[in-house]
Amino acid sequence: MRLYRFINERETFRYEVVNPHPVSVQNVVDIINKNCSKYLKETKGKWFKRSMDIRSMKKGQVGYRKVRQDRKPQGMEKSTADDLNKWLIKNGHADRSKSVICSRDSNPLFGDGFWIFIEGNYKYTWADTPDLNMDNEAAFWYGTIVEDFVELVLKNDEDYTAWGPSHLRLIRNKELRELRNTGALWVSDEVDERHRKRVKEWLEKSFPLMFHTDRQMNMAYANNAETWFQCKSYYFFDTDDYSLYEELNRKLIK
Repeated sequence: MRLYRFINERETFRYEVVNPHPVSVQNVVDIINKNCSKYLKETKGKWFKRSMDIRSMKKGQVGYRKVRQDRKPQGMEKSTADDLNKWLIKNGHADRSKSVICSRDSNPLFGDGFWIFIEGNYKYTWADTPDLNMDNEAAFWYGTIVEDFVELVLKNDEDYTAWGPSHLRLIRNKELRELRNTGALWVSDEVDERHRKRVKEWLEKSFPLMFHTDRQMNMAYANNAETWFQCKSYYFFDTDDYSLYEELNRKLIK
């Protein structure tokens, strides 16, 4: 395989091309069927996607990349991401720092879409949201809910005065849902403590239920949930490469 290196403004992106001179994809089919059999059997043809800013791949080519074992968070404060990840690992979930993050749909804001094929064994976790960092009502919760959980529950920070509770727009709790209409919640010590307690109690009960590990992959796909695979490596190809997609879709294990 030929090694490529693409440097963008975020990081150095290194990957290999399985077939530098794509004439027949049968070799690729054999490799992915052999090395990604667990993933293929679990996804049943409903492959996950990932957005990546890669400009040097040609049509018909399939890439291969090793997963960083010290992934840096994007869109989330590092301290918040580290605390969340420690909690995830402690509770039996996949380690985000050693994972590739995918979903059913790719996001053009982060690059082109690529079909992802996880190599070998893996552990996966998905959350009840398309993006843990998302800040719009398409998500089950606003991204700030992660910070609320870390600060209010994990750290029990009595000085925490973020506006996170005002973002709880879509939670399935009528009382807390109404908080979004109250504006600034922390206007006095009395209000601060009352709302802090209510939000903290909800977080302690409901936040852990939003994560699912090694089960219901079909639900993760159907819900376009953010899903991270803790693995060593993966294969990928451009979602706009329709010819390659059609051939692989016919020949890969389902």
